[in-house]
Amino acid sequence: MIPAAIGSWFPGIIWQGIVLALAAQAILLAATLRISPSRRASIRRAIAYLLLADALVFLTLAAARPAFAQFNHGPRAHRVPFVIAHLLFAAIISWAIWFACLRRVFNRLAILTAAVLVVITPLALALPGVTRSTSLRSGDVTYTRISTPGLPRALDGLRIILLTDTHYGAMVTPDAARARLAPLPKLHADIIIFAGDLASHTLSDIPAAASLLGEMSPPGRRLAVLGNHDSWINPTLVTKELRKNDFEVLSNSGRKLRIRGSDIWIAGVSDPYTTRMDIPETLAHVPAGAFTILLAHGPDVLRDSGAQRAGLILSGHTHGGQVVLPLIGPLATSSWFGPRYAIGLSTAGRTPIYVSRGLGEVTIPLRLLCPPEIAVLELRSDQ
Repeated sequence: MIPAAIGSWFPGIIWQGIVLALAAQAILLAATLRISPSRRASIRRAIAYLLLADALVFLTLAAARPAFAQFNHGPRAHRVPFVIAHLLFAAIISWAIWFACLRRVFNRLAILTAAVLVVITPLALALPGVTRSTSLRSGDVTYTRISTPGLPRALDGLRIILLTDTHYGAMVTPDAARARLAPLPKLHADIIIFAGDLASHTLSDIPAAASLLGEMSPPGRRLAVLGNHDSWINPTLVTKELRKNDFEVLSNSGRKLRIRGSDIWIAGVSDPYTTRMDIPETLAHVPAGAFTILLAHGPDVLRDSGAQRAGLILSGHTHGGQVVLPLIGPLATSSWFGPRYAIGLSTAGRTPIYVSRGLGEVTIPLRLLCPPEIAVLELRSDQ
């Protein structure tokens, strides 16, 4: 089964990659046939076996996904060694079958074509999905309807814009950050949420980053929580600059909003990675039965079962994995839950949680099959 992180891109990026990969393979096979036209039967047999090998590798990777998940627990966990092992496994199988079919025909050509085939296929698959940090392409606006039992009927269709992880700074330049936020002024929403990590490392980036976020955000009630990078840089300054740009910063606290004549509570917890997250304190003043949206920088807020008292949880931090491989999914999520809540809409118990891919990058200056996101969420009442 194709993971959700990949499935949402299958109609676009994945198909582009498949076309590129098949085109590259077709050129290689045509060249092989031209070099040795008398050996077409052997080459056709090799192609058939190679397709069979691809199918076996596909099934192996799909079956191994649960095993991958076991090695991706903890905020710093990565699955890179296991992914590399499986990619090598796929390469070895492809090369062995190709070479076995052609070794009696032309040894050197068999070795060369097998090597090239192994290299060009993953490169072609990945190429359309690469987004560099310096890229001036806009963030992808995604639209998601979320069924939220308990939402007052008057608030049916409530629209929220979720922004997170801009990581303004050395990797995401001012021009790149502005380009990613470019669609934002044309959108409309009742509430605009920023889920943390305004900049990456530098204190001097904070005022410019907050100013840009405030300038580009459309009208609406603005609320925010801080992320781990905000805490590492200077949480006091980040809070001050966000407030200057009309974002109310919540820290283990909640606020009642009155929209369309109905009340809704927005509660925000402190970053669980660098400070003290306190769910009971955050929800202490929320009346029983009131519909509550819980803001948290990352999905690890779910380690406290009290978070499921909320009617909806919104977060970021994972970057959707930032590097996502076909069939395998995100390589690293910096979450105790691994890939389970890495991207998009999921459910914890009966509580929906939406985790945005975010807008920026850290560690490496690119994204793979996981472009920057501006999430537009429409809440639907079941009442």
